[in-house]
Amino acid sequence: MLERDPKTLARLQAVVTALIEHRVSTSLVDVERALARWRTGAHSALAAHGAVLRHAARCERTVERVTAAAGDRPEGILRDAVDAGLMSEEEFVQLVGKPSQDIASIDALVDEDDASAPDKRRTLEALLARGPVLVHIDARRTEVSVPAGSAPIPAWSCGSATACRRRSAT
Repeated sequence: MLERDPKTLARLQAVVTALIEHRVSTSLVDVERALARWRTGAHSALAAHGAVLRHAARCERTVERVTAAAGDRPEGILRDAVDAGLMSEEEFVQLVGKPSQDIASIDALVDEDDASAPDKRRTLEALLARGPVLVHIDARRTEVSVPAGSAPIPAWSCGSATACRRRSAT
C-alpha cells in the first residue's frame, strides 16, 4: 500500500504530470507527421485536422484515466510510469513495497482505438458504472422515440411559432 505522506504524494503528483506530458509529447509526434504530409501535399487539410482531433482525444482519455486512478489506484499509475521508463523499478519497490509486475496497470498510455473516438457504448457503460448519467436526445429526429407528451409539435401543425409556444404550454 502506498503511503500517503507529503513526500510520497508529491512524487505521485510528479509521476502523474510526467505520464500526461509523455502521452502529450508522443501524440504530438503523430500530429507533426500529419502536418508535414499536409505541407508537402501528401495529405489533405482534413486529414491533418483529423490527426489534431485524435491527439486531443488521446490526451483527454489519458488525463481522465490518470486522474481517476490517482485517488484509488495510485500504485497502477506508478506501474505505468515504470513501464514508460519514467520511474525505476527500485524506486517503485521503495514506494509500493512490491515489484511492479505484481501491480495491475491502469493503462494510462494505452488507447483502445487511436484511429477514432471512443466507442459510445463502452463509454456509456463506464459512466453508468460510476453513477447516474444524463443523456440528451434530439426528439425531432424520426428515429428517436419519446413519450407523446415529450414529443415536439411540428411547426407545420401550429400555423406559427407563437401558436406552437401557446399550444405546447397547455
